[in-house]
Amino acid sequence: MPYTGKSSRPRRGHLFKLISIRVQGVYFWWFTKSHFFKITVITLCSFSWLIAWMFLYSPKHFTIQHIQLLSETTQEANSKVKAIALTYIGKGIFAINPRTLQTKLLDHFSWIESVIVKRRLSGTLMIEVAVRKPIARFANIEHTGSKVLLIDDTGYVFEPTQNIEHFEYLPYLKGLTNLAKYILHFYKELNTILQAQNLKITQLQLDREMRFNVELSNGMRLLLGHVNPLHQLKCLLGLNVQVLHRTDQIASIDLRYARGIAVKLHESIK
Repeated sequence: MPYTGKSSRPRRGHLFKLISIRVQGVYFWWFTKSHFFKITVITLCSFSWLIAWMFLYSPKHFTIQHIQLLSETTQEANSKVKAIALTYIGKGIFAINPRTLQTKLLDHFSWIESVIVKRRLSGTLMIEVAVRKPIARFANIEHTGSKVLLIDDTGYVFEPTQNIEHFEYLPYLKGLTNLAKYILHFYKELNTILQAQNLKITQLQLDREMRFNVELSNGMRLLLGHVNPLHQLKCLLGLNVQVLHRTDQIASIDLRYARGIAVKLHESIK
């Protein structure tokens, strides 16, 4: 056979090109098949989730039918809370947001300390309300004739759950609302000193000049300045421990002076 100068065996470059095309073709087919499978799965999952969402959030299947209120307050206060909760009757259990109801109750009623809202598949919306516990009455002196409110142990001022006359047994604090925590802190410290004298505070007022006007349980009044008022009282008790009990003669003691005190006697003694 004459030599033509061309080999009958395929060149190595052509062989690699053929294999490369075939491999790319198989890879492309596999990639297309896998991509189609992923899209199919995602579509089915999304469609299933949509059906489940429509089923759960529909009021036809899981409807709120009852309101269960757990609270240790008056019937009048409970009725106000329940009036807001009743607006959710007939709605789907999963369609409401418990935090939205919690925020609404906390914004409407300052006497509520915390709220827990639970949803039951039986169609019951359970509301647990924790009520603030007052330790004193509080009035804002910024406005004349302002409403008498209550204050708890943290210094938070809130409205009473019933008529304020039911809380007349509590001490009466007066001052600016933005200074309520400071007034309460001073009340606690002063009351600790007076308890050693078997006395209590019935009324305490902080005026705009930051001076305290204190009325004791035995009827005596104390006038304290804004500079170390507790230290002034301790110095007075150090000189005469029984001075606060001489209510038969002394009507009030003024400790607002830098040096010395002023004692006001009863009119009958004058």
